[in-house]
Parts: sequence; C-alpha cells; structure tokens
Amino acid sequence: MALQELQSEKKILGFKYINGAGEDFSIRKLNDTWILFEIKSSPRGAKKHRQRYITPCLVIKNNQPHPPADLRAKLVAQAKQDIMALINNE
Repeated sequence: MALQELQSEKKILGFKYINGAGEDFSIRKLNDTWILFEIKSSPRGAKKHRQRYITPCLVIKNNQPHPPADLRAKLVAQAKQDIMALINNE
C-alpha cells in the first residue's frame, strides 16, 4: 500500500515486487534509476539481513495479519516515511 500511495502521489515512478535473495522490492526513483530493498518484520531479522547482504533493509513491525484501519494507516504512513528516507539517502 505504501508504494502504491507513493506512486499515486508521484513521489516514485513505479515499483516491482521481486522476492529474491536479500531483496523484496525495486523502486523506480524520479531520476529514472532503480533502488532495491528488503522488508523485515523485526530488528533481529534486519540485523541478520545486514550481515549477509548489502541491500538496504526496512523494518515494518506488525504482529496482526489484518490490523484495524487506524493501525494500518499508521503503518502505511511510517512505511512511506521510511521508504522516502531510504530513497533520499541513496
């Protein structure tokens, strides 16, 4: 959802779901370059990822498979913020 919103807000040109070793998504930035990143659900998983791969990693904590709308909105807003920080730091 976060990537879809960023695309509709014209903050990214597009994205692809990859699900490869050490990488989950590829984002097409506004300058027409691509950035890969991985999503993890815990800091521990992110630490293990960083020991094995150079691909950036974002942690999205959510223990509920179907969170209520207010929590989902907060998770999406945080994910958007983290993704934009990742893009701007590249």
